Amino acid sequence: MTLELEKIISFVSLIVSIIAMYFVAKKSNSEVDNNDADTLSTLFDTLDKQDKFYKNAKKEQECQYAELKKEFENYKIAMNTQMAYLQSESARLRNWAERLSRQLKDNGIQPEPF
Repeated sequence: MTLELEKIISFVSLIVSIIAMYFVAKKSNSEVDNNDADTLSTLFDTLDKQDKFYKNAKKEQECQYAELKKEFENYKIAMNTQMAYLQSESARLRNWAERLSRQLKDNGIQPEPF
């Protein structure tokens, strides 16, 4: 009788173990599904954040580019103005030097050539 009782207890233990393994497997599958859903949710959140960051960075870069372009255009205008002034001043001084040279030659003084 003890042998039959041991067999029954072993059989019941086996059935309880199989049922327990079934519930553990079912629970782990749902946890994997939840983990997959959490991972996808996190991935989409990260993609949204990156997209917003990219758009903000692009706007900032466009603003900086426009500012630099405006500064460069102002610099070009200033340099062109200065160059025009230097050219006119150089022409004026050359004209003056030629007149002075002529006056010196007329008075018998040989000026340095330029």
